Amino acid sequence: MILFQRIAAVAAIILILPHAGIEAKVYQYEFSKIINVEKSLNLTLNNANGDISIVTNLNDELRIDAIKKIESDSKEKADLIAGHVRVSITAADGHFRVIPEFDEISRESTLWEKFFGSSEAPSYGWVDFVISVPVDCNVDILNAGGRVQISGLRGTVAVENSEGDINISKISGDVQAICSIGKLILKDIEGCIQVTARDSDIEFMALVGNLKINCNNGKLSGGNLIGNLELESSSGDIELDPIEGDVKIRSGLGKVIINQSFGAINIVAGEGDITVRTNLSSSRDYSVETIQGSIEFYIPEYSNGRISMKSQSGRLDTHVPIAVESFSETEISGTFGSKGPNIMLRTKVGNILFEEY
Repeated sequence: MILFQRIAAVAAIILILPHAGIEAKVYQYEFSKIINVEKSLNLTLNNANGDISIVTNLNDELRIDAIKKIESDSKEKADLIAGHVRVSITAADGHFRVIPEFDEISRESTLWEKFFGSSEAPSYGWVDFVISVPVDCNVDILNAGGRVQISGLRGTVAVENSEGDINISKISGDVQAICSIGKLILKDIEGCIQVTARDSDIEFMALVGNLKINCNNGKLSGGNLIGNLELESSSGDIELDPIEGDVKIRSGLGKVIINQSFGAINIVAGEGDITVRTNLSSSRDYSVETIQGSIEFYIPEYSNGRISMKSQSGRLDTHVPIAVESFSETEISGTFGSKGPNIMLRTKVGNILFEEY
């Protein structure tokens, strides 16, 4: 009898979900809870779909404001669906976990997928969160879709968002971000940063710490990075201005523009023009290699080092005074000034320019 009642309740809810062709409105249901906490805490938020904002307060409290949003053609139907969605908050040893859940009855059905969406159908509802935490807080967020914003923390940040923009700023601590189909913005961060991105543009500004990025499609642009950059990109333009640290790039398709004040350079590209302006301040090697694309490499006047340029199909041009060691139609090598770093520029198809600024 109990099993029959549960099945009937689930069936009733599924039947009242909005259908294609019926005009629907979005009904909102607010939830708020304030919890007194220690000055530091760990927060985990798993959200199936919705916008998330993490901000800070000076009140030693955890404040969770959520809005359940139900799309339906009537308030009565939306009320019934919203009644089966709750915000679960659990705590253990200063670690708080927040997750929107369905009650036990509807959890046994496909209503979870109907509400939050699945690969087969769009969602009929979502939950937006605004969570205020003490400054000293470690945050771990998993979100299927929606905007994510995090600001003002002293602690580690881990974010995974399947679809939607991510904005992380004013963080003192390590950051790990996994994003798809959206834009990732990193700003005013002190700590090591690791990014995995798919079909996402990445922008950064004012970072202190090493930055490691793996992306398959999207533009990378940023500046004021003090730290080493390691980047693997299958497709997308790359623009770094300025950067202070070693640069290692593996790029498949897209142009590369770098303005570097300190550090060595190692670039291997498949297709795309490459422009580098560097102070040539490292004793380590500078290497730029592409299969198809032109290379422009600019160094300060009166620099020292050794240069090797090679293009199988393209023009070699330099206005830097070089003591030539070897010369041919496809290759030039020699020294300039006194002892300094080695510079190697290679392209199969494209021109090479070695110039002072």
